[in-house]
Amino acid sequence: MAPTSVLPAVPLAAPLFDAVAAATTTTAKPVVTSAPAAAKPPAPAKGAAAAHTLIDIRGNTANSNTDALLAPSIVSAFTTRNVEYARVPGGPVTDRLRSIPTLVLYDDRGLDLFDQITYLDEYYLTNAEIDVFERWGDEMMAACVEDGGILVELGVGSMRKTKYLLESLVRQNKSVTYYALDLSEKSLVESLAPLAQNFPSIRCVGLLGTYEDSLAYIRDRVPSADPTTGRKLTRTILWLGSSIGNLTRSDAAAFLEKVRREAMRVGDTFLCGIDRRNDPAVVKLAYDDPKGITRDFCLNGLHHVNRILTGCSSGGKATSTIRVFDPDSFEYVSIYNDVLGRHEAYYRSRVAQTVRIPAAPEIGIPTDVAVLLEEGELINVEYSVKYSAAEVKTLVEKAGFYSPGKWTDVTGRYDVHLFQNPPFKFARALEAAAVDDFVAGIPGPEEFEEMWKAWDLITTTMIPPNKYLEQPISLRHPYIFYLGHIPCFMDIQLSRVLEEPLTEPAEFAEIFERGIDPLMEDPSVCHPHSRVPTEWPSVDAVIKYRDASRERMRAVLNRLMTTVKEKRMAVVGRLARVIWMCYEHDAMHMETLLYMLVQSPSVLPPRDIQPPIGLLRPAATTAEDAVAKVEPAAWSVLPSTAVTIGHDDPESQDGVRPPSVAVFTHTYGWDNERPARPARAPAPSALGTRVEMQNRPVTNAEYFAFFSAAPESERPSLRPASWTEDARSVKSAFGPVPLARGAGWPVFVSHVQATAYAAWAARANGSAPTAALRLPTEEELAVARQLASSGSPSSSESGNFGFSSWVPENVDSRESGAWQGDGWEWTSSVFANYEGFEASKLYPGYSADFFDEKHNVVLGGSWATVPRIAQRKTFRNWYQRGYPYVFATFRLVREVSEC
Repeated sequence: MAPTSVLPAVPLAAPLFDAVAAATTTTAKPVVTSAPAAAKPPAPAKGAAAAHTLIDIRGNTANSNTDALLAPSIVSAFTTRNVEYARVPGGPVTDRLRSIPTLVLYDDRGLDLFDQITYLDEYYLTNAEIDVFERWGDEMMAACVEDGGILVELGVGSMRKTKYLLESLVRQNKSVTYYALDLSEKSLVESLAPLAQNFPSIRCVGLLGTYEDSLAYIRDRVPSADPTTGRKLTRTILWLGSSIGNLTRSDAAAFLEKVRREAMRVGDTFLCGIDRRNDPAVVKLAYDDPKGITRDFCLNGLHHVNRILTGCSSGGKATSTIRVFDPDSFEYVSIYNDVLGRHEAYYRSRVAQTVRIPAAPEIGIPTDVAVLLEEGELINVEYSVKYSAAEVKTLVEKAGFYSPGKWTDVTGRYDVHLFQNPPFKFARALEAAAVDDFVAGIPGPEEFEEMWKAWDLITTTMIPPNKYLEQPISLRHPYIFYLGHIPCFMDIQLSRVLEEPLTEPAEFAEIFERGIDPLMEDPSVCHPHSRVPTEWPSVDAVIKYRDASRERMRAVLNRLMTTVKEKRMAVVGRLARVIWMCYEHDAMHMETLLYMLVQSPSVLPPRDIQPPIGLLRPAATTAEDAVAKVEPAAWSVLPSTAVTIGHDDPESQDGVRPPSVAVFTHTYGWDNERPARPARAPAPSALGTRVEMQNRPVTNAEYFAFFSAAPESERPSLRPASWTEDARSVKSAFGPVPLARGAGWPVFVSHVQATAYAAWAARANGSAPTAALRLPTEEELAVARQLASSGSPSSSESGNFGFSSWVPENVDSRESGAWQGDGWEWTSSVFANYEGFEASKLYPGYSADFFDEKHNVVLGGSWATVPRIAQRKTFRNWYQRGYPYVFATFRLVREVSEC
C-alpha cells in the first residue's frame, strides 16, 4: 500500500487536486505527487475507494528533520552547556547541562515505541484525550469545522485519536480536506490508507516534515477559498497529545504566536490538547512506566543520533562500524519537577567516557570533536511541561489568541482547549511594555489599529444593516450617532490642538460632537449636547467620514514617531494628551455601544468570535436549582489602611515639560483622577467592631433568590435589565443564555437594585452578628484592590477584561488577586466635586457636568473594558444610581460586632 516514492513539494501552481481527482475513481492506493494542495478536489465517485497523497515538505526551514539539518543542531546542543539545572527542583540553578534535541526521539523506531506508550494505562494522556473526543467530538467539530473546511493536524502518529473527530464530521455530513503532518513517512503511509478508505468524504493529504515546515506550507499552499465559489474556507489546526509540553513555556507561546500569525487567518481555530499539573506521582509514572517502554523510547534516540552523525560523516550513508554514542553506557533518568510543573527526561552517563564526533565538513564540522563526560553527568533530551489554568491564560495572552474555553476528560486531568485567531487583540501589562518608540504614556499606532478593528467588528457585524437607527435604550441616541461620534470627537480634538481645519463634511461636528445622558427621572433635563438632527446622515456617508478621520490620526501618529526618534519630546506634550484622550474616549463609547446592543433583540453575534464553549447548551438545571449550587462568598477583614486616590497629572504642565522629561512615559488620566489625594479606609469605627468585605461580587443565582422572594408587585423594578423579561435568561452578545448556565456570573444591576439586595440580605441573614450590609465606599474598594495587589504583583494583569471573554466568567473561576474585569463595581460613594479638582481644559464637561448628586462611582472594569483603563487603578467611572443597563455588579461589606 505504500507509494513508490515521496516527492518534494513543488511550486504552488502545480494542480495537486487534479491528480487526486483523477485517482479517486480508480484506486485506493496513495497518490504520489509532487504538488501542493491548491484547489478543492471533486468528491470521489459513488462507490469508489478514496485516495490520499503524500508530500515531502522537509528542508524548507532550518528546523526540518532531515539528517543534514538535524546533525548541526545535535553537535551544537551537545558541545555547549545551555540547559539550566537545579539539583533541588525549584531551587537555585546549580549546573548547566548539555542537551540533545528532542526531535531525535522521533525516528520510525521511536514513533513505534511512542505509539506503544500511548496504550499504557500509566500514560493517561491518550485515554483522557480519547474520552474528550468521544463525549465532546460532535460539539467540537460543529463549532470549529464547516462543510468544505480545512483540518490540519500537527504530528499525527497512528491517528488513533483523529478517527473520533472524523467520525463526528461524517455524522454531520461535512466534506473536508484533512492534512496530516508527521515526521515519519511509514506512519503516514500506514495510517492514511485506512483513513481514506473508511472516510470517503474526507480528502486526505499527508505532509512529511516538522511543525516549522508545515507553517510555510499551510500559509502558501493550503487553499484559503473555494476556487469555484470564492467562499472563505475556514481552517482548524489540531495539536494533540499535549505535544505543546515538549516546548518550554516561552517557546510554546512563541510557537503558537507564529502559528497564529503565519498559518491562520482571522476566525480560524486551533484545538490544543494540554495536560494539567496533576498529582506528581501520577505524572512521574506516566513517563517512567514499569515495562520500561518509555526508557527504550528515550534511549533509542541515541541510536538515531548515531545514524545521523555517521551518515553525514560518510557522504550521507550510515556506517555500522562507527558509533558516536554507546547506548549501553547511558541510562534513562526521569524527574518530575513539581515546582516548575514539568517532567524532565535525561540521559545519564554510567561511566566517565569520551564521546567522539567525526568530522563532517559538509555540515560545518571541519575536524573531529571530542567531548569528555563525567560519570553521572546528565544530558537533557526532553521536557514535558504541564499547565495550570492561570498558565494557560498567560499562554493564550502571549500568543495573541482568544480562548472560548476547553473540553475536559471525565477524570478532570486533561483538557482540549479551543483557541481562535481573533479579529482584534488588546495587549495587557502596557505599563511595563514598549511598542516601538511609544511607551505607557500614550497608545501607539498598533493600539489604535486594534481599537479600530474592534469598532468595525461591532458596528459592521453585530448591527443588522437596516438597524442603525434603532434606539434600544431610550436615554441614548441611535447606533448611527456612535458610528459618527467617535471619529468626530477625534477630529475636533486634533483640529484644536493642531490649529487645523475640520475634516469634511465639517458640519458633522454640529451633530456628532457630544451625545445625550438625560436624568432618568426627568429626561428633559440633560447636560449640553450636540444638535439632534431630524434626519441622520446615511451610514455610507458616516463611514466615509470615519475613514478620513482615521487617516488623519494615522498621519499624526507617524509624524509623532518621527518626533520621538529625533528626541524632540517637549514640543508634543499637549498633542500626546489629545492622542491618549481620543483612544480612551473610543474605548469607553465602545463599551457603551455594547451594553446597548445586548438590550436589542436584533443584535447579531460578533463575526469570527466563537461563543464560550457550552454557553448556549440547554441548561441541565433550573434557575431555582442553580441557586443552591453557588458557594457563598467568603468574608475577609478589611483593615483600616492608608490609600491614595488618583494621581498627579496636571494638564497645565503639558507644554512646559523640559526636553529631558520623556513625555511618553507619563501616565495620563482624566480630570477626576487628579490630583493624588490621601485617604484611609475603612473609617475608624466604634470599639469592638470590624469591617469585612465579600471576596467576590454577588452572582445571578444569589440575586435570583432575592428577586424570587420579593412581592410580585416589586419584581418589575427589581428585575435586572441584563435579564430577559421572563427572568429566565441572561442577555449576552451571543443572545440569551439560560440563567442556570450564567448562575455563577456576577449580576449586572443598577445601584438602586444593588442597595435593595443589600437590605434584603441583611434581613435574610438576621441571625448573624451584623449591624448592616451595604455597598463599599470608593475608598474601601480601593483599599481592597491595593491589598490584593501587594499580595499578588500580577493582579493588575489578572481578570476578565479587554475581551478575553465576551461574557462574564463564573466568580469561582476568578484568578487570585483579580479585582478588575467581568463588571464594574458599584460603590456607595457619590460622584461629586472635591478639594483640588480642576475641570479639564480640553474636555471641560467630562466630569463637572455630572456633579449633580445623582451619580455614583464605579471602579474596576468589565469584560469589554480595554486594558489601559482596567489596569489603571486611578480610573474612576460613574453612572446614575437608577441606570440599569451597564455592565456593573457589586459586592457587600458588613460591620461585625466582636463583643
